[in-house]
Amino acid sequence: LVIDELRETIGKMEVALSEIEDSIVWTDGMGEVRWCNKAFDQLIGKNHLSILGSDLSELLPLKPQGIAEDNGQYPILQLLASKHNRGEFETEIQGKMEILEISCSGFSLRDSQEYVILALRVVTRQRKMADALAASRKRMEQELQIGREIQMSLLPAALSEEPEFSVYALCQPAFEVGGDFYDHYFVKKNHLCFCIGDVSGKGVPAALFMSVAKTMIRNYAYGRKIGTADIVREANQRISAHNPANMFCSLFIAILDIATGSLVYTNAGHNPPFMMTSDGGLQAMKGKHGPVIGAYDELVYHEETLQMQPGDTIIVYTDGVTEAIGQNGDWYTVDRLRDFLLGYRSASPSALVTAVAEDVNQFKGTAQQADDITMICLQYKGRH
Repeated sequence: LVIDELRETIGKMEVALSEIEDSIVWTDGMGEVRWCNKAFDQLIGKNHLSILGSDLSELLPLKPQGIAEDNGQYPILQLLASKHNRGEFETEIQGKMEILEISCSGFSLRDSQEYVILALRVVTRQRKMADALAASRKRMEQELQIGREIQMSLLPAALSEEPEFSVYALCQPAFEVGGDFYDHYFVKKNHLCFCIGDVSGKGVPAALFMSVAKTMIRNYAYGRKIGTADIVREANQRISAHNPANMFCSLFIAILDIATGSLVYTNAGHNPPFMMTSDGGLQAMKGKHGPVIGAYDELVYHEETLQMQPGDTIIVYTDGVTEAIGQNGDWYTVDRLRDFLLGYRSASPSALVTAVAEDVNQFKGTAQQADDITMICLQYKGRH
């Protein structure tokens, strides 16, 4: 009866498993091969009849992957004893070292004899590819981290404190490297230039474009007796002429005469900054003086002048602030930023920027940061 049942079971198995690409082996609890499919014949490279009745541990002298020896025990017997298990093993097959992924499942017939069916798949190539990809990914992450450190080093110190003014800035890239930037420097005596930009796109391309744009703007600003409109125009011409990727950058740039408080600025497609006056007022600087830079080399830009009073503060930000996405999928928004700033009209630039960043992070919660978050804040103190 048992033999008839075995024959019937084997017949059904042969029909069901004949077209499966994986190697299938049926053994008893001690590893004696009772049945196998053609794929296993081909894997071992032996005649089908010579395999039946053989010891599987001799056909496949396994060892756990990455382990030299197995304390004298036989992994195949441990695998069979577990009855329901899965693992990867190294073995020599037809003169080549291979990695086998083996799954096994136990069953029993009416004679109470326990058997195990094993499915074997050669995964050497896949594992080598996975290992190579993992190594490549690790190397890329290390290089991106170095790129981030280099990029952050290109930005000036976050805090600049002088008797006439105070500047504080923050940049939090969404990824290892980003396309936002800020800068501040004296272009000539008593004239402080500060700017902020947001490059289209993300990652390495945006970071490279950011470095070029920031350098061009600084080069055209240094030592020139020209206004912000001319700085933006000349930088745009140079960048647009060498921009095969058709990237672009929004920009806000201003030059403050620290002796008089006169501020000349150009907004090239950037978010309107907020001005907080010493008397408690808060207003958006909504003037637009031209489109983003890098799109077309013959663009015309304009500038605007305002008079800052001691105690007045300007905060400029990229859209990573106002378009930060919360856990419910809603945006932080300009309105929320304006309402938040109302409570910090007398704060220092460092306290103000830090508070805004903390509020954005609390709003975002566990949601992933979708864009770079960058701010620069200047407070004019006047000459004493």
